Amino acid sequence: MRTKAEFIRELNRAGDDSLATKSWGGDRQDKLFVGKPSFYAFVDMDYFGLLAPVKWIPEAYRSKDVEVPFGFVTDFASVPWLLWSLFPPIGRYGYAAVFHDFVYWEQDGMTRKEADLVFRDTMDELGVPAWKKLTLYWAVRLFGGSAWKGNAALKKNNERRILKNFPDNLTTTWADWKVDKRAYE
Repeated sequence: MRTKAEFIRELNRAGDDSLATKSWGGDRQDKLFVGKPSFYAFVDMDYFGLLAPVKWIPEAYRSKDVEVPFGFVTDFASVPWLLWSLFPPIGRYGYAAVFHDFVYWEQDGMTRKEADLVFRDTMDELGVPAWKKLTLYWAVRLFGGSAWKGNAALKKNNERRILKNFPDNLTTTWADWKVDKRAYE
């Protein structure tokens, strides 16, 4: 099983700049993800900052595209470590988790149920096996309420998750950087 750090290193090494304008949806032309996902890994390897915007253009039944901006900080899938052998924090559903984390953070014009549908539908469009997709979807439906409420409370207390800058010092943790004014200048 790959660690988050190994996944990020492979991802950042694998892509070329031409990916920025291509779909991630593979051969399925009705699915569209735009942008090249690459990440800054904080030293704790639990949080990652998006180094370029990414966008999901959903099927026609949804009215709103989801665009995750440069600088958004994610932890990918928030899976309890006891379940990592079945559901590591980063798997085929890792990109879906980025979109889900973003809509859970923003809570802008979307209900929690709609945000969870973003997770389910992006997993579907990324080809996550049905049993895994449904297990993860129902996990966030049943247990995601505390994260939804927790994010609202953090935002109310002026925490931010969209950075303008990343640290130069590779030993910086997310906990330290999120309170550093240089992150938002």
